[in-house]
Amino acid sequence: MRCLILLNGRAAEGMTGEEKRFYRELAEDSDIIICADGGLNAADGFGIEPDIVIGDMDSVRKELLEETEEKKIIRHPIEKDLTDGRLALNYAMKIGCDEITLTCALSKMMDHSLANIQMLSSVPEGIRAMIAEPDLEVFVMKGPGRMLIKGKKGDRLSLIPLSELVEGINLNGLKYGMKNGKFSIEGMNGISNEMVEKEAEVRIKKGMLAVFHYG
Repeated sequence: MRCLILLNGRAAEGMTGEEKRFYRELAEDSDIIICADGGLNAADGFGIEPDIVIGDMDSVRKELLEETEEKKIIRHPIEKDLTDGRLALNYAMKIGCDEITLTCALSKMMDHSLANIQMLSSVPEGIRAMIAEPDLEVFVMKGPGRMLIKGKKGDRLSLIPLSELVEGINLNGLKYGMKNGKFSIEGMNGISNEMVEKEAEVRIKKGMLAVFHYG
């Protein structure tokens, strides 16, 4: 089951028609749509109807919440240990979603953006999870693992370690290839590589790696 989770990191105001269409197409390609609190504001701006709204409801516009059927709302207290985004992600996994896309997840609030990327690391094997925005896809790999990134020649790909060390890195289809390499959280990473084929392959043997694909 494919799930789309809308967070509160981006708003429809000021976006181009093409950008808004990107979010609507994500929704159309999903079996269930979950808004994490203020993600309902974004959904309304894109013309997306959610199935579930979850969170403490401190960011969503009051009139939108009043217009939403109560049976769709899962309320949590403001004082809690988990973010609204994490609650939405946990709910999606609980109901059996095996493909989860987070969107409106990256913003100028760097702490929130990093926390949303970090959330991907909690997703167990067997569930495909990613962050998708009009200009960027983010994945988290756990070793041993292999990932194929589909795009076009010239797309930028950055690889950032999330564990102390990422070992056994093999890169194919990129300008700067690598064989059995390693990255360190202390600063050794793969910033601004470039796809030279329509598909790039990333393999790792050990560790955790964030993959940023700018299309």
